Amino acid sequence: SYGEITVREATDKSVNSVYAQMAVDVGSDKVKQTAIAMGIPADTPDLTATPSIALGVNTASVLDMAEAYATLANHGRHGTYTMIDKITKDGQETVELPAQKTRQAISREAADTTTSILQSVVENGTATAAQGADRPAAGKTGTAEEDTAAWFAGYTPELATVVSVMGQDPVTAAHKSLYGAMGLERVNGGGPPAE
Repeated sequence: SYGEITVREATDKSVNSVYAQMAVDVGSDKVKQTAIAMGIPADTPDLTATPSIALGVNTASVLDMAEAYATLANHGRHGTYTMIDKITKDGQETVELPAQKTRQAISREAADTTTSILQSVVENGTATAAQGADRPAAGKTGTAEEDTAAWFAGYTPELATVVSVMGQDPVTAAHKSLYGAMGLERVNGGGPPAE
């Protein structure tokens, strides 16, 4: 219904059909390999080389997604995450951590072009609520079918983060819609996650 639109506009407005077509055009297998190179584990459930890979149907963890977005923030250089900031011995002496190894997962040009597109999502698209960071930010919102999950994945030059709100039945643990959660009619990625 949008007619011909740019990739930037498709990303700003979450016109997912454009990305499904791009996955077909470049090859879904290449999309999968790029995701893996950026930090999504190869054994991630539902990470399949089909056009739907571009729509976020795989079940990557929040931490894995943050690692992949950190690769973009780092101009395409991938390094594994760590949950340890520093270690001290007897509360005094700092124990040296091993140097983090990085590798160029995708070209700097590809990463920086993606960042430009994702900055537009924060400035003009579905993630304008993330402007509250008062610094340059890039990111993407996402909302699962039937609103069972809402995501925001984003980054500044120094920080990558992912926020996910998921609906779950407290008894059966089955996924359920977020309708009415947090007192809102509907929860989507541009709402509480981006905020």
